Amino acid sequence: TAGTVRSRRWAHGLVVFQLALTPILLTGGGLMMRSIVAQYEMDAGVETDRILWARLDLPDSKYPATEDRVRFYRQLDERLSGVPGLVAAIASNAPFGGGAARNLWRDDEAVSREPRRPRVLVVTTGPRYFDAFRRRIVRGSELPVLETGNGAASVILNEWLAAAVFPGEDPIGRRIRLTPLNGTSSGSEWFTIAGIA
Repeated sequence: TAGTVRSRRWAHGLVVFQLALTPILLTGGGLMMRSIVAQYEMDAGVETDRILWARLDLPDSKYPATEDRVRFYRQLDERLSGVPGLVAAIASNAPFGGGAARNLWRDDEAVSREPRRPRVLVVTTGPRYFDAFRRRIVRGSELPVLETGNGAASVILNEWLAAAVFPGEDPIGRRIRLTPLNGTSSGSEWFTIAGIA
């Protein structure tokens, strides 16, 4: 009751605003908690109780060239594979952590600037990626270790993508092209499908 009429109106207005905002904030908090619980209880499709992952960022000043980074990751992979009882794998993204978005083209399609293309997330992995999750390739073979880039690179598709892109067909041995989302690029980005996971 203290203060001028104008200050009392402002105080009452703020109280009304706070009361109106409270249900909105409580609803948002409740939805956020539901989302966290749903993610925690989600079936990942693999046993995650004995899996640990770490992120490693290489500084550009120490590893300026792609060859330097590839050499580092190869050495790291060799050292990790030598640890008894450890199954370690290197990947560009953590599981369920996304990947590089690309447009996908079948080998019987002409690459163009068509705006609506199937988009995929690409995860680059090292050897033993599926071993780390105690999983095997459903069909086909695992990826060979890439050397200096000679020859066509191979990819593994998941079952859903294989059925969506090659309905009623056998995708093993077929080729796909992955292009950046902002259009086509001049370089060869064809990949041979080696397996289905």
